[in-house]
Amino acid sequence: MARRDIDLGTAIRVFFEGEPERFNYMPKRDVPVEFRATVRLLDNICQRINSGFYLPHPGQCLPCRAALETWLSYQRSDASEKRKGRWTFDERVLVPLLDPSWCSAPENLRRRATTASFWHAVLAPIRGLGIDRDILKYKNQGSDKP
Repeated sequence: MARRDIDLGTAIRVFFEGEPERFNYMPKRDVPVEFRATVRLLDNICQRINSGFYLPHPGQCLPCRAALETWLSYQRSDASEKRKGRWTFDERVLVPLLDPSWCSAPENLRRRATTASFWHAVLAPIRGLGIDRDILKYKNQGSDKP
């Protein structure tokens, strides 16, 4: 889960697939041995989510939205009762997932040039001096050698 290409929605989904509600109010020393690795992973995911390590993917829907909203409502009720579970999310980090108007997918990610650039025009004669890649793919076809 420490990869940069994992987005915030995926990290939230993986967090809830680990069933964190089983261990949220359990002290660390009371976690059964067979679940300690799972709890450690949930600790790391929560820490990375709160630090902003995972970025939101624009325009992506959140499949576990109901679970997240339930978790946040329990978190708010815990705060009003002066209690705190093991994993609490910073709601400011989750705004892009909870408010779809906050970020939307861009219309066009990259503008294509309609004309060749200056460097493309300058380097065109040099590129023509080498052997064309289309010719290289036929180089070893007629011989028995690899």
